[in-house]
Amino acid sequence: MIVNLLTVIRIIRGFGKVGVFFMIKKVKVVDDYHGMKVYDPYRWLEDIHSEDTTMFVDEHNEKTKEFVEGYYDYDIIKDRMKELWKFDSYSSPKKFNGYYYFFYNDGSRNQPCYYRAKELNGEKELLIDPNSYAEDGTAAIGTVSVNPVKDILAYSISQKGSDWQVIKIYDMREKKHIDEELNWCRFTGIEWLTNGESFIYSRYPEQGSMDDEELSYHNMVCIHNLGTTQNDDIILVDGKQKSEYSNYVALTSDGDYMILEKQKGTSSNNLVLIQDLKKEKIFDPFEGKEASWELLGNKETKFYFLTNYCAPKRRIIEVDLNDYREENWKELVEEDNIDTISFAIYNDGYIVLAFMHHAHHELAMYNISTGKLYNHEMNSLGAISEMSKGEKGKEIFFKFASYLLPDTIYRFDLQSKECTKVFEPHLDVDFSKFETIQVFVTSKDGTEIPMFISHRKGIKLDGGNRTLLYAYGGFNLNRIPEFRVPELVWMERGGVFAVANIRGGNEYGEQWHEDAMLEKKQNCFDDFISCAEWLIENKYTNNRYLAIRGRSNGGLLTGACMVQRPDLYGAVITQVGVLDMLRYHKYTIGRFWIPEYGDAEHDKEHFKFLFKYSPLHNIKCGTVYPPVLVATGDSDDRVLPCHSYKYVATLEEVSSGENPILLRVEKNAGHGQGKPISKLIDVEADIYSFLEKVLV
Repeated sequence: MIVNLLTVIRIIRGFGKVGVFFMIKKVKVVDDYHGMKVYDPYRWLEDIHSEDTTMFVDEHNEKTKEFVEGYYDYDIIKDRMKELWKFDSYSSPKKFNGYYYFFYNDGSRNQPCYYRAKELNGEKELLIDPNSYAEDGTAAIGTVSVNPVKDILAYSISQKGSDWQVIKIYDMREKKHIDEELNWCRFTGIEWLTNGESFIYSRYPEQGSMDDEELSYHNMVCIHNLGTTQNDDIILVDGKQKSEYSNYVALTSDGDYMILEKQKGTSSNNLVLIQDLKKEKIFDPFEGKEASWELLGNKETKFYFLTNYCAPKRRIIEVDLNDYREENWKELVEEDNIDTISFAIYNDGYIVLAFMHHAHHELAMYNISTGKLYNHEMNSLGAISEMSKGEKGKEIFFKFASYLLPDTIYRFDLQSKECTKVFEPHLDVDFSKFETIQVFVTSKDGTEIPMFISHRKGIKLDGGNRTLLYAYGGFNLNRIPEFRVPELVWMERGGVFAVANIRGGNEYGEQWHEDAMLEKKQNCFDDFISCAEWLIENKYTNNRYLAIRGRSNGGLLTGACMVQRPDLYGAVITQVGVLDMLRYHKYTIGRFWIPEYGDAEHDKEHFKFLFKYSPLHNIKCGTVYPPVLVATGDSDDRVLPCHSYKYVATLEEVSSGENPILLRVEKNAGHGQGKPISKLIDVEADIYSFLEKVLV
């Protein structure tokens, strides 16, 4: 690597006029990738806490604030979002020890609080209020686990959008916290042992003991005993040896078995070990079988798994630990030819499933004793989430939503197979004036891509509608229908909102995911571009009025599609995007994504396809790019903000000044999880004001 420092003065122009003068430092850094020299002049922006980077961020934030808040309808858009966001919302309740436990927000708080009640819709008892931890609402609850014996619970909480969590313990009877805290946790579960005196959790070595990238190789599993310090914890997995695997531990509901799951990066495949806690015997039922194994529950020695083993669209099997050879497995729910099993939940002899049918959900129930599968149509282009157990053997709960249906809680009766609403929010909106349709778009290679389109009824298909196209396309994650206030406001103001279910997700099973991984990543870009072209060809919009938006891996999507087809869009929104595909694996937990993206540093073939589409490395001089708003958080420790910083600096370097290039960096904010409502409103008002201002 060759390093040489130089400083240049660059004029940054803004949308038709000369903007601010920025003092931009360029560093002559040259990396050698398998014999090819690659320059990285903004490497210094990887030092996200340096004085120079702070100045870079502050100057860009000032420029962005002036631009978006200068839009004449900015206050109207923001006020309407504030008004609509004031509605009650619940999570799906869980029944435990005679209480229903759930999250609830009355619409006035930044974060939902954790409650319990004796009866559904009964008097609520407040347990945990995360809003008390931070005035700006940037503290969020992660995992909550109720003690099976004592009237206490343990929960994890994060600050400022960070992935790092602290575990706290709360005495529900005394209504106060116990003076014990467990630090250095990330993505941890909390599993109480049956005696109620201990729980299992996962953690990492103390922050500062090694750099963040190295920390992610040393995942630990511990048992914490009440009344002791973290230093006294019993270590089950010490994490001393460097490992690519993360560990997750669970206990069966009968308390007789402990499950250790080991997962490499973000791969959906995992290893499963089962320990009989009474006989101290360990089972490895799937040894040598590379697949995804999700435990739903058990009845004594019979274990029920949702798996994609020999079934890309997934199936449910029964494995008896008395003889777990494959020829003795029992298939309960077979793989469907079209529909994928998204997820399922077990409750004392019943399995309730959510089937993915062309990117929206249908409900089904399997009775283990009779062997019958019952289907229940939801009669809407919507999605199921948050399945939870109610009373044993009697009920499960789930959340259902669509682009035009706010999150509604349903109760499914396992005996009568009836589905009833438990809670439905009420907004001052006439949803009958809007509609959602689904179309199928032919991609470049002939693959049919589902796309949802939502808008006011009666719009004219004359090519003149402001249209926003959204997608994700990676990591086996689906972009299924959901309700969001900002998109509703966009539609109220005449906009069209489209969501493309491109390859890379799990809409049609594991093959749909794998068809946009590694060397096939270009497929998801082609799918997205085809959907954009379809919207134009079918007169919903034209390239001047069409905007695209994506977050995280979706930010990579919009970044890549912009540099590949800058002529196709009137605006581009890229949020917390993965944009430097040659170095992403060097930042914090980025190495976990190597199974999805590849490794340019150590694999020549991977370098070739990553370099070919990496948004940062495909910005070209002399190209007029559409108006761009790049958004990130200064505390994002999942996708570091330097991705966005380097991308914006490079765009500005080649910009002719014809269109604005804006960077919005939210302070005390992470990747997006647990973001308070006030900050959500701020960023969404900025985004939609930007879109209305530039789509002219």
